Amino acid sequence: MRKILNKIHLWFGLVTGLVVFISMLDASIFVWEEELSAWYHKDKIFVPQVKNTILPLDSLYKSIRIKHPLADYAIIDHDPKKSYVFTSYEENTVSHWTAASDCKSYSNIYINQYTGKELGEVNLRYDWIFDLRVLHENLLLTYDGLAS
Repeated sequence: MRKILNKIHLWFGLVTGLVVFISMLDASIFVWEEELSAWYHKDKIFVPQVKNTILPLDSLYKSIRIKHPLADYAIIDHDPKKSYVFTSYEENTVSHWTAASDCKSYSNIYINQYTGKELGEVNLRYDWIFDLRVLHENLLLTYDGLAS
């Protein structure tokens, strides 16, 4: 009986250790999220030319809502070289258990605050940098339950 319990203990420990190792490995990469995003999405995050006049936020909001009606809030960085980010999110109401199914759409839309031009969109459902976060926080499982 003792040998059986030792084997069970060994395999549970190895599996648990593997889960912790994977979670910590992607956390060690995810800690550089801001730098990785700035490198990987530099054409969207940084405006080509800084100007003196910034367009009013409400006009940017109105123009972005034409193409992206679910864009509901803006992230404004204090760095004048960084574009404004509008986030669009639509929750999935169908029952699911993976993090990829939590939302129908989830994206960041980057807008040049000086010209009003859209610089690009990053679909966070398929962004590898965001996936590192979800893997670390939820092991790619849904946010329901105690975590929500």
